[in-house]
Formats: sequence, structure tokens, C-alpha cells
Amino acid sequence: MKTIATLIRLAKREVDQLMRLLADAEGRRAAADARIAALDARVVVEQGIAAQSAMGGAAYGAFAFAAREDRAALVRDAEYCAAEVDHMRALLEAAYAELKKLEKLAEWGAERRAADALKRENATFDETAITRAAREG
Repeated sequence: MKTIATLIRLAKREVDQLMRLLADAEGRRAAADARIAALDARVVVEQGIAAQSAMGGAAYGAFAFAAREDRAALVRDAEYCAAEVDHMRALLEAAYAELKKLEKLAEWGAERRAADALKRENATFDETAITRAAREG
């Protein structure tokens, strides 16, 4: 049963590692979403400035073009991070399922060993009873 215990330890370690990787991926996804929100807020501020002055209005076109390109890149990054999160979740689910299978296998093994021990004990009691009956009878 040492091999099952070793496999369970390895599976737990893998689950823990995948949980950390998932947390990192979720953090990157949240950071990407925050960068998109910050850019959107900056665009709103620049629109207000452009509406107040003719000079700001002239410069706003170039800013808007660059902001649109930056936003597209940030959205791609956020989508990549979201896909990475989904992939990590799938890996974590598979690793957790494997861990549960191993734990169940260890549980069944322990139950089987307990049942075998009970059978041996009962066989010993039966043998003792048969021996006692033979002596008395």
C-alpha cells in the first residue's frame, strides 16, 4: 500500500501546483481586465479634453487611433488569459478526479485488509472451537 500512498501524495502535490497556477492565471486575467478599464477611462478623459479645446480635438484623432490599437491588443491578451484560466481549470478538474480515484482505491484496500483480518480472526476462533469440541466430546 506504500505505492498508493506515494501516488496520493504526488496527486495532492499536482492538485496544489495546479491551484497555484490557476490563481496566477486568474490574477493575470484580472490585471488584463483592469488595464482595459483604465484605458477606457483614459479615453473618456481625453474625449472631455478634446471637447473643451480645438487643440485637444485635433490631437484626439491620433490618440483615439492609438487607443483603439492598444485596446485591441489588451482584449487579445485578456482573451488569452481567459483561455489559460479555462485550460487550468480543466487540468485541475482532471487532477482532482485522479486524486479522488486514488483515495477511493486506498480506502477500498484498507476495507479489504480489515475484512481479510476479520476472516483470519474468525477462522482462528472456528479452529479453536473445533479443537475444544473435539477434546470435550
